[in-house]
Amino acid sequence: MKKSHTGEAIPPIFDCCTTIAKEGVTSEVLLRSSSSWEGTPYIAYPEGTPELTLAITRIPANSIMDWHTHPCPMAVYVLSGEFRVEIRATGKQRLFTQGAVMAESVDIVHRGMTGDRGVELLMFYAAVPGLKLSRPASSGTPQDGSAQ
Repeated sequence: MKKSHTGEAIPPIFDCCTTIAKEGVTSEVLLRSSSSWEGTPYIAYPEGTPELTLAITRIPANSIMDWHTHPCPMAVYVLSGEFRVEIRATGKQRLFTQGAVMAESVDIVHRGMTGDRGVELLMFYAAVPGLKLSRPASSGTPQDGSAQ
């Protein structure tokens, strides 16, 4: 690890800018995961040229989203409000509140719900061009998503 002019260690993420770095620059990893929040391991990225998408999604209070899946790894940061996620096959649920980070489920049928407050989510997708980032789950969709 490189050292700053004061002798302090500089995180590798800032190696490219050590000559212009100011004192007090910090970096905090919010999420590093090889599995989704409910424990399913990520197997692979979609095949093709990588395309990163960062989106802010706002969901009104007292909303229940339709059952759906995601075809690619993604991370979610709760900017404000709270959001409950439920897995259809198991009924497993988890509440994510402001400041929480979630490794989203891939090819697992799930839905999100808000309570008395809406939620604002910062969503990062690691996909490929042309890939739909969310897919509705039909009645023929396997509950665990494993056949998708």
